[in-house]
Amino acid sequence: MMPKISYSSKTASGGKRLAAAFCVLVLLIIGIGALGITRIEKLSRRIENLGRQNLALEKTILGMKINNALYASGIRNYVFWRVSRYLGAVTTAVNLKNAIEASGQFQKGLKDYADKSYSPLQKEWAGQIGISFAEVTALGARIIQTIDAQAESDSAEAARSLLMAFENNSYKIDKFLDDVMGKDNLSRIEFQLIETESERRATVFTLTFALFSAVGLGTVTAFLVYQRIQKDVLCRRQIFNRLINLEENERKNLSAEIHDQLGQDLSALKISLGIIERDLDSEPAQIKDRLFKSRKLVSEIIDKSHNIAYMLRPPAIDEAGLSEAIEGLLVDYRHLTKTEFSYQKPSEELDIPPEHKLLFYRITQELLTNMAKHSQAAKVKVRLEREGDFIKFFYEDDGAGFDYKEASEQPQRRKEDKFKLGLIGLKERVELLDGLIHIDSSPGKGTRVSVKLLTFREKDKI
Repeated sequence: MMPKISYSSKTASGGKRLAAAFCVLVLLIIGIGALGITRIEKLSRRIENLGRQNLALEKTILGMKINNALYASGIRNYVFWRVSRYLGAVTTAVNLKNAIEASGQFQKGLKDYADKSYSPLQKEWAGQIGISFAEVTALGARIIQTIDAQAESDSAEAARSLLMAFENNSYKIDKFLDDVMGKDNLSRIEFQLIETESERRATVFTLTFALFSAVGLGTVTAFLVYQRIQKDVLCRRQIFNRLINLEENERKNLSAEIHDQLGQDLSALKISLGIIERDLDSEPAQIKDRLFKSRKLVSEIIDKSHNIAYMLRPPAIDEAGLSEAIEGLLVDYRHLTKTEFSYQKPSEELDIPPEHKLLFYRITQELLTNMAKHSQAAKVKVRLEREGDFIKFFYEDDGAGFDYKEASEQPQRRKEDKFKLGLIGLKERVELLDGLIHIDSSPGKGTRVSVKLLTFREKDKI
């Protein structure tokens, strides 16, 4: 009866956990992307606002201060040149048009400031500066008009009086631009920079936390995947071992049936034939000869049934151990084939699971059977050894050999190709137990097989 193989609820729940962890990982990656885009977009907007508003206002204020200074310098130098004929002021005084243009540039800058202002207080300041500068330009125009209309002796005192008021108002504008509007804008820039830096740090922290969370969840997911793979491998091994054990148990039962029932019946038949032969001494020699041949045939059948029972389930594996069972195989095939065998066995019996013992025994049995039927080798070398947690098996003969690559790739249909299929089946058995098998054979160059299997002692099994 086939053993019942079922998956536990833990296996199913493990699969659900793996799927859930994978979904969470995907959602977290999407969330990290969305969060990163949002944070970066917010930071970009802050930097953009800083450049578009505060820095632009700072540039405008600086421009107004320069134009205010140029306008005041132009009016001042014009007065000095016309009143005292100060030669150092000639260049500026003659080019009075530049001062007028500076006045126009100041008013244009003031309009830009008003347009770019984003708070009511800034707009109020723009109105105040506009009124103050209108007074300054009016005083400047009166100064020029006074100097141009009156004689030098009459205009000097009046011009000085107007110039003093002009200088005072121009200084007030410059001081207001510097101390009020400029400092306010610089404080806003500083605040924006602090906010931007805070936003940057928050963005870096958030993305770093999200990244580490993703790495952590990815590690957990990878661990769950690894656990799942290990469980699948273990489950596959258990299924394989159960199938092997089932096959071997069936072989054992069949061997016992052949030995106990068929062997006993044949032995009884042989005895009966012997009695009949003994009681027929007076009968014709022809009948006696037939009985003798029948008894001989029964003896051969008994021997064959014993051989079949031995091949189905060799008792030596359970009674003497793997290394002794392999040695028994070599002795039997030496008698059958007259081949020279060399066997290097481990110093002590290998304490490994029964299914692994059976695997190495069947590998040896298959190779020796192929050698006897097909390769006709003169010399065979076999070695079995333990290396740490690994069991290594080596086989080499000098027989006919065959093209293993071609045999494994092409479908086998002929009766004489069955031994090639047997080697392929052994390879699949070894790989199912996560072992390594290497088959090297070519026509006329013999066959070499090496097997390496990770196997634990019986006492180490859980």
